[in-house]
Amino acid sequence: MGGKHKQAQRTKNNAKPSSSGRSAELLGNLTPTFVGFTAVKDGGFVPVLPGFSVATSEEFDPNLSPNFHLVLKKMGKKDSTTKLKALQEFSELIKNSEPEAVKTVLPLWPRLYCHLAVDVEHRVREAAQQAQRAVVLRAKRNLAPYLRQLAGPWFTSQYDTYPPAASAASLAFQDAFPPKKVTEAIIFCQEEILNYICDNLTVHTAQTLSNPKVVTAEEMGAKYQRVVVSSLQGYALYLQKLPAEQLQAAQEANKKLIASKKFWKMSVHTSALIRNAWFSVLIALCQKAPYLLADEGARVALAVFGNLDETDPTVLPTVWEASLHVLTTLEDCWQHVNAEKFVLPKLWHILREGGQGNAAAIFPNLLPFLSKIPSTVCSNKHDLYDNFLDNMRHGLSQKFVMQSASECNAIARCYVECLRYIVMLHLNESDFCQALVQNHLIAAVELVLKDHRLHLVSTSLFPQVSGLLYHWSNSEGYGNLVQLFWDHLTSVILESLSSIYTGGSVQPRTMSVEWLLSRHVELCLCLKNPKHQRCSRGLKVKFISPEINSEYESSEPESTTYTELCISDNNIDKYLLTLVQVISASYLRKSKQFEDPVFLLYLTKLTRAFESRELFLSLLKVDIAEDKQAVYNESLVQLYDSTLHKWLQDENICSENVVHITFGLLKFLTDDEKDHILEALGKLSNRSVLLWCITSALEHRSDHCVQNWLYGAQLSQILVSLAQDISTSKTAVEAKHILECCLAKTADGELVISHAAFSDILSEFSRAISSAHNEALCIDFVMELVMSLYSVDLMLCPFLHSNLAAEELLLSLFRLSCQNNRGSKKEVSDAWRVGISSLARLHGSCSENFQKFALKFAEVVKEELLREDVLMESIDHTVDTVVLFLHAAVMCFQTDTDDQASYVLTAVELGLVFLNSLSSKIVASEHKLTAICLHAEQLKGLLNLNDKHSQTQCPLDGNSHSIGKSCTGDEENNIESEEEIMQYVILLLFSVTLISKLPECWNRVEEGEIRDDSKQAVVEEETSCWLSSSCVHLLEDHLLMGIYSTALHESFTRHYKSSIYYYKIFSKYDILNERFQSLIYTFDAKTTEYITHIATGRALHCGHLWVQAVYLLHTQVLKRTDLQDLYLDLTSNAGYEITGTIHIFETFPSYLKVEDMRPDLATLDEDKLLMVTCWLNHLEGTVPVDHVDFLLSFLNSVLIWYQQDDKADLLFDCKVKRSQVKTVVAAARFLAAVIEKCPELLTSSLWDTTIISLASWMLTVKNSRNLLFLPSRSGILPLLPKTLTIKVKERSCESPGINMKLSTVSKSNQMAESFCVDSNNETVFALAIFHLYKALSNFLTVSHDNDSGDVKMFHEKLKTEWLDVFSEDVHGAIVSIFYSVTGMVETGSVSLLDLPLLESLGEVMLHIDPDYFLKSGSTSNYAALDTLMQYCFELLHSSLIPLQLTAYHMLTRLIHGLIDIDTQAAFAAAAVDKDSDGLSLAKLQNSLRQTQTVVDTMLQGIRLGDSCIVRPFTDCYTYTTAYLLLWAVVLEMCGLAASELRYHYATMLRDSGSVKSLLQNVFRLMPEQVLQATDPKFKVHKASEMFASAPSLAFSQVHSSEMLEHMSCWVYYSALQRLPALVRQWWGDMEPRVASLVEHITSVHCAPLLCAEEMKVIQGKDMHHGNMLVKVYPSVREVVALYKVDEACMELSIQLPSNYPLGPVHVESGKQLVDAGQWRNWMMQLTVFLTHQNGSIWDGLALWKSNLDKRFEGVEECYICFSILHGSNFQIPRQCCSTCKKKFHSSCLYKWFSTSNKATCPICRNLF
Repeated sequence: MGGKHKQAQRTKNNAKPSSSGRSAELLGNLTPTFVGFTAVKDGGFVPVLPGFSVATSEEFDPNLSPNFHLVLKKMGKKDSTTKLKALQEFSELIKNSEPEAVKTVLPLWPRLYCHLAVDVEHRVREAAQQAQRAVVLRAKRNLAPYLRQLAGPWFTSQYDTYPPAASAASLAFQDAFPPKKVTEAIIFCQEEILNYICDNLTVHTAQTLSNPKVVTAEEMGAKYQRVVVSSLQGYALYLQKLPAEQLQAAQEANKKLIASKKFWKMSVHTSALIRNAWFSVLIALCQKAPYLLADEGARVALAVFGNLDETDPTVLPTVWEASLHVLTTLEDCWQHVNAEKFVLPKLWHILREGGQGNAAAIFPNLLPFLSKIPSTVCSNKHDLYDNFLDNMRHGLSQKFVMQSASECNAIARCYVECLRYIVMLHLNESDFCQALVQNHLIAAVELVLKDHRLHLVSTSLFPQVSGLLYHWSNSEGYGNLVQLFWDHLTSVILESLSSIYTGGSVQPRTMSVEWLLSRHVELCLCLKNPKHQRCSRGLKVKFISPEINSEYESSEPESTTYTELCISDNNIDKYLLTLVQVISASYLRKSKQFEDPVFLLYLTKLTRAFESRELFLSLLKVDIAEDKQAVYNESLVQLYDSTLHKWLQDENICSENVVHITFGLLKFLTDDEKDHILEALGKLSNRSVLLWCITSALEHRSDHCVQNWLYGAQLSQILVSLAQDISTSKTAVEAKHILECCLAKTADGELVISHAAFSDILSEFSRAISSAHNEALCIDFVMELVMSLYSVDLMLCPFLHSNLAAEELLLSLFRLSCQNNRGSKKEVSDAWRVGISSLARLHGSCSENFQKFALKFAEVVKEELLREDVLMESIDHTVDTVVLFLHAAVMCFQTDTDDQASYVLTAVELGLVFLNSLSSKIVASEHKLTAICLHAEQLKGLLNLNDKHSQTQCPLDGNSHSIGKSCTGDEENNIESEEEIMQYVILLLFSVTLISKLPECWNRVEEGEIRDDSKQAVVEEETSCWLSSSCVHLLEDHLLMGIYSTALHESFTRHYKSSIYYYKIFSKYDILNERFQSLIYTFDAKTTEYITHIATGRALHCGHLWVQAVYLLHTQVLKRTDLQDLYLDLTSNAGYEITGTIHIFETFPSYLKVEDMRPDLATLDEDKLLMVTCWLNHLEGTVPVDHVDFLLSFLNSVLIWYQQDDKADLLFDCKVKRSQVKTVVAAARFLAAVIEKCPELLTSSLWDTTIISLASWMLTVKNSRNLLFLPSRSGILPLLPKTLTIKVKERSCESPGINMKLSTVSKSNQMAESFCVDSNNETVFALAIFHLYKALSNFLTVSHDNDSGDVKMFHEKLKTEWLDVFSEDVHGAIVSIFYSVTGMVETGSVSLLDLPLLESLGEVMLHIDPDYFLKSGSTSNYAALDTLMQYCFELLHSSLIPLQLTAYHMLTRLIHGLIDIDTQAAFAAAAVDKDSDGLSLAKLQNSLRQTQTVVDTMLQGIRLGDSCIVRPFTDCYTYTTAYLLLWAVVLEMCGLAASELRYHYATMLRDSGSVKSLLQNVFRLMPEQVLQATDPKFKVHKASEMFASAPSLAFSQVHSSEMLEHMSCWVYYSALQRLPALVRQWWGDMEPRVASLVEHITSVHCAPLLCAEEMKVIQGKDMHHGNMLVKVYPSVREVVALYKVDEACMELSIQLPSNYPLGPVHVESGKQLVDAGQWRNWMMQLTVFLTHQNGSIWDGLALWKSNLDKRFEGVEECYICFSILHGSNFQIPRQCCSTCKKKFHSSCLYKWFSTSNKATCPICRNLF
């Protein structure tokens, strides 16, 4: 479609399509394909194609490399980028080629270089010069034959306008010709260079130098300008380098160039670069070849003088330099111009305009220029000078001059130098010289004093005037001029002062007063010291070597005060002193007249610069003259009393300058006069004045009177008050400045104030830092103070050697660093660390003095750790702070790294100061925790105390009084004891962490320090085995504490996990254990074995938990599995007595050889029995055959012991006796172990013995039930936290076999107060019997169907005998014990040691058969059940978690029986068409209602969707737990109840509104991750587990906020599962935000599980349910039901929504057997049931099937709901109308009557 005729896009420089014919025509066979060059004059380049070459075969070498061939061809392209890349490639080829290969290129290179060196593209020119350098370096001497061809462009390219190209050309030239050979090279190529330059300057134009067809007009012009500039500069260089004789020889060639008109026109060229280069040539001609200008004088004069007013700053310096050379070289230059008309007007214009911004370049040339003006130029020389100076002075007022310091300096210097020169020439003309001084010198000074804009001019002029004046003063013949100058200067200054104010009013006229006064003072200082220059003249960059750094620094002044600057001759000229006195007197008068403090500022400067008694006397004279009553007596103290003191009291004029004048005055007073003035200064109340006085006093502290004033008590009191102000106010800036001055040290290290004042100030700051309110106000100041005090060698500061106030300040800063909650700054730690390092260097890190000092810091650490609510972050921060202390103390000495051992030893010794300060507290807490743990171990039979070891370590009976104070005693002691126990882990965690971080004390890397890998590896290696030295014995006790803590933690966790103490403190123990393991891993093998050895020795000595500690050390810390050697080591060293090794056997039961032990049949050896029991408890699997005999022997010994005549020792149905407790407990635990592990060994007689003994022993426990708790006076830690205030009202507890009031329990408590702690034998006995009962109950509960016939029959007989004979009494005793113990809990004090009893009692209650409480046929049994339920309701609100869990589990076990009772009641009520009242759920609701009120009140302020975290062991936690547990029981009852009963339950809950409250509360208690779903780490499946799985409600369980959150999720899931309709109704009434949240949580976490559960339930049913077939499709959440009647069938489909059960269930119909209306009614009934009833899908299908069954059986449907079975109670229609005979459901009929307000039949409308 035309596209074929389009020409393809051409490549670069190829405008025509390719043609093979044309190519063949061009190729030919004449020459090889190469590029040639023409010899055209302009260096033009002609690309030569094959067949058209103008080169001959002799011009190239056939050996040329193809690479060079290709590169050279590219250089001929028009494109700049191509040429640039070709040149770069060429340079690389040259560098990498052999010399012979380079030689082949040299013939072709010059022509190409000449063309590329002047290319329009600057990058190409630079690359060409780089290529030239490469050729020079590679070709070397081989370049000589081609040097003449290269000389012209190469020589001038050194001045290329593109600096990189010029630099490259210069480097190439330097590489080619050494400095000594440069001149010879120029001479060798002189002709070519001159011809090239002449052609460029005189022949070529912009058009001839370039090809107009290739480049643009702008590029041609730029190229021409560049070539001309480089040629002119090259010509100048040619003239400078060539010797004179060579220039003479080439005179004709040079004259040819000089004579060219085109050459002279370049002086006025429009390009500044060309003009600058031309004048450079002129300068070179004047210097080297002036004879060439001999015939060109007129041209030279016009060119130079005509360009004097040049404005271009680049050309101007060259023009003026050329003018000076011309004036010097050409004597007749003035003859060719008219000076007055042509030269001087230009000069006056330049001077008047201040050099037109180029004064720095022009004015240094004016003095030589002025000296070269002959007298013949102008008729009146005086007028010439006047005009010269007037115009120059006028130039000072130019704007650009006033704004430039360099311009001002140049003009001022030139002005004064020219004036000095003129005066020197005409010194004999007195009148003319005086006129010059008056009209020009004084006029210039007056000018700068009148105009404040001339500030920079004055700073430049004054030093010049001062230098001139000092020159005249030290020279002869200038006296009259000096006198004239001082007279006129005084007049000018006084006149300027008188013109400041108009008519006495304080209104400035035309200038700033302050500026004028500053000029006065500056002038006086310059006149005093001619070397006093402007500061900017000294601000020059100067690089000095480190060797002369100190010398340079010493030679430069460190400050620029007036006193140091004014260092001129001591003999100050009398004229200057007179002038200063006059000015000072005027200032004093003006100060008094106008009360303007600005005069005092400059009066102070004058008095400090010209201090003398005469000056102050002149001021006193002024003061006396104004006060007519005063008498002049030359006492300078009058000046202070009459003037200065008044000024200090006057707020308008008071300033720091008055104080400076006062202290300047002190130098000329007697001691008494000084004391008088200083005392008066101290009485001034103005803080600012005081600051000024102290600052000035410090400057004059060499005066002994001033020094005494600084040490005086008056100033000390003032300074302490200032410190108080700094501590209490943020705005006390002046006070800070005063103290900074006073606390500074002198050069010899002493203070400028007294030591007592210094200590008082530091003490005040210490008190301020210790105060939380004032700490932030002064902390920055205190840090700076401490840094300044201790940043020097303390050997030079004796006042800090043992200063208690300074040490207390360091302690305060250290305490602040330890308090992490205040967010202390890093600068705080830096401050006190400087002090620590200084004191360690002074005293020695290991000295006794320093260790006493460190002990104070250890006490601070102890205080911080013993505070309440210490967080983990605070502990770590405190450890880091201590490490900083140790690092500062250890590393303060800079020694060799080889002395690492000394660092380690020093760090350990100092670390022990901190560790030992905590040891007593840790040991005391460890002792008490040990007693608590041993008590629980003994109660549960895990560790048995014997007589030997009970005396070795903290026995419970002997030392338990120190465990804690009574919870009913003094409250303060109670809190202290509780905190003492809780602080054990905190202190131990600190100790372990500090020991593990001790290596950082000598290997710590400071912030910003970078440590290389090799040093880091060395440090890590040293750290890994840092304790392998002899330091291990120093830390032995602290390491043993860590080892023992593992056993304490293990025991405490096992027995007291549900207590508040574990929740608060021992939850940190995981971190402690981890860090202790990490610490042990850092030790080498030798150190580890030593530690295990000393731990084993401690275990042998102490026993008890120490044996477990060694066991845990090997198993958990060291991860060892084979403990055979450890066991043998322990047993071999413990001796042969069983009492000495019992704890070892209990800890290592698997290594115990029990088959070797035989019982003594005469007596029951309880120790052996306990060992066998321990072995049985740890036995896995069945008893080995070879162990049966020895077990039977022990059983026989128990039987013999049981059959003894004296039954009193068996403790049957009596009070517990201490002497027999141990034996009975051992027997009971042994029998329990046998029942659990090997019941087949028990014979009939042994079973009888066991059951009879259990029943009797349980009665004994019942008899001693009031003594099971430890008496309150024993002082054990309270189990209830102090914050709980829940009280349960006094109640009567009745149960079968018990009828006692709580008042009886209280009396029993009072009786128990006479018992001490060791009376817990009853508790030990009770727990052993409870264990035996649980073992027997479990055995009787387990099915024995797999046993043989005889065994099974025996077990059935045994169970029957138990139920018929013993269970009633045993269960009654247990219930009686339960009521008694729990009653005591609620009324008396329960301790932490009672927790195992409560948990064990709860477990025993759960082993009672629920049928015991649910027996029917007796009113008393129902009463007992009600009593038990009410009691459990109350226990659910108990603060003790074991009682809460017991009540919950008891209610849970009663659910089945309660449902059975409610089912019978509901069935009986339905039979008579009455509502069922008195259901068990109603009793639950009463308790639930009370709890709900509290929880609703607690959570009412929390918005739905926000999470509320409830802290454990608080009143809120107790009530919330009780609330959720009650709901768990209610929902469980609803789930287990049948459909009919569930309807009644749901109706009761809906009517009470409690479900709505529940759902709102659980959505406030759910975890935030579930409600907000913002934490990406909180995975969905973990959250779903919280809903689907019930929380662990075991007794030994940690109770935390997370468990309550889990419980709330689980309760919500249970509500969805059991009461979906009520939840759905509540959800529908919620606002959109809450409804969306509920739907999201349900859809994500609950709906999938509920749908799966529904499907699983249906699948678990019989799919062929009668004539109904059910199919399940779990993937799509669909259930299909088929109902068959004969051969026909009906189909129904139910699909669950994604948010089930919130969303409606979709019911769809398939095949039908009835009419559409009837089928629609059935579908609607099913939908209504699934939506509004609380049944499952299977219940709905069963209802649907029942309706169909009844329909086909002929049962008439209800004419109100059109259903046969009622959807709620599943009743058939029974109420019949007497008129129309239609039947109705009673519920439907009741609803009809209540809604219609009529008692008529719905069908016939007759009265019913």
